[in-house]
Amino acid sequence: MLHVRMPSGEELASIPAADLSTVRNLKNDLQRICGVPRFRQKLLHGGNALEEDMRLDASMESVLLVLVVFCPASEDEIEELVFSPSQGSVEEVEQILQRSIDPNAATPDGKTALMQASLEGHTEFADLLLEARADLDVSDNDGVTALLTASREGCEDMVQWLLVARADFNKADGNGCTPLVGAFQEGQLHAARLLVQAGAGTGPGPQGNELLYNECAFGHNREVVQLLLEARVDPNTATEDGSTALIGACDEGRPEIVQSLLASDADVNLIDSNGFPALFLASQNKHAEVVRMLVQAGADPDKEIMQTTVLHNACVENSVEVVRWLLHAKAALDQANEDGTTPLNLACSFGHLEIVRLLVEAVADRIGVAGLDRVYGGYTPLHCASIHNYLPVAHLLVEAGASKDITDEVGCIAFDYAKSDDMAKLLATDKPRNRQKGDEECSEAVESDIHGDEDQSREGIREGICGEVWQARNPMNKPGPAEEAARTYVAGLLSPFCRPSKGKQR
Repeated sequence: MLHVRMPSGEELASIPAADLSTVRNLKNDLQRICGVPRFRQKLLHGGNALEEDMRLDASMESVLLVLVVFCPASEDEIEELVFSPSQGSVEEVEQILQRSIDPNAATPDGKTALMQASLEGHTEFADLLLEARADLDVSDNDGVTALLTASREGCEDMVQWLLVARADFNKADGNGCTPLVGAFQEGQLHAARLLVQAGAGTGPGPQGNELLYNECAFGHNREVVQLLLEARVDPNTATEDGSTALIGACDEGRPEIVQSLLASDADVNLIDSNGFPALFLASQNKHAEVVRMLVQAGADPDKEIMQTTVLHNACVENSVEVVRWLLHAKAALDQANEDGTTPLNLACSFGHLEIVRLLVEAVADRIGVAGLDRVYGGYTPLHCASIHNYLPVAHLLVEAGASKDITDEVGCIAFDYAKSDDMAKLLATDKPRNRQKGDEECSEAVESDIHGDEDQSREGIREGICGEVWQARNPMNKPGPAEEAARTYVAGLLSPFCRPSKGKQR
């Protein structure tokens, strides 16, 4: 039996002879009793200190345990300890720690030996330092911890070691950067995965949402998005300039990312700082698959943006598949913009035949044939087709049952705006007319003032020229009543589409 006594004479432990081995093993056993790591234990026998690898036997009868305090260390000794993981061996680190130097001793910039081991990815050095009771969560002068260092460097083994050792995985540096944020910022996906699996987050600051937005809008790795969502980054929290992750993904047309965000309850009707929802941006950029996903997730197709709607915009842009999905979502057919223009009137004015076909079918199904004869902005769809000389569109409307006898606000029927014999033949009617004085100017006004500028007007819509600017560049003098009505209609096409830059300002 070997007795272990304290300097006070108190017996701390009695070890049976059969259980005796080396001094190191005995110190480890004593650590569980007294709570002091072996590097601060000195075992004496006959007044001599016993070496770590010395074997013990019962003939010694008793040993004296002395618990030492950390010795003050010089700058050279501290540097020797701190940089030993990169410059020395495990045995050398052991020898340094045996000199009772504080394992948390730091250089002037706050670096410790554990931080250096984390930087180098040396888990064997970290084992010794942890045994010496090194602080896992101590930080340098910039607030950087060993785990943040390992995460940024992508040292997977070291990250795993620190997580098993129960390092604080949410402790941030002075800039609010957590280990998970650091891993993502440096592209260390494997380290990030380990952290997320351990329950790490991105912290209370904006970094998590910035990371999520940037990856959704500009990144190429869906797994990064998934990991950020698993790390509880809120997809509905906007970045500092007002954009959400869903808005970014829809703006750029990334359906696989949109799917992940929708599965995480991203709000499809939030708007960015310009007032645009995700559906408008997806439609504007002709991302039909994204539009499908959004409307099926409950995006509002009738939400007004700058006093117009997504369907108006899709009709102008000739986005056939986008229009198809908006109609599938029951987008309003008779919702007019600020100038009273409907989507069907716009499509007829631009000659977008396939879109006109879709809208006519929807009008007939939901409203009835009479819906084709409604006057919006002063004109019926047939007026619009005639004004802009789109014969196939006019044919489609007539075949669908559109009336040729509806007059506009100055008393003109579609026939009065015909510019070709074929159009006139198609729109001819025998119905008696009661035209107002001056309405004989209809055809002349449209020919001289509308038709000559219609290409410019359509280009103005696509390039974002506001109606007022377009009119300023195209002065008209002394308009008659028919001319004034026609000009008001063209200006009405332009004014709802003074388009700002799309989505997030970059």
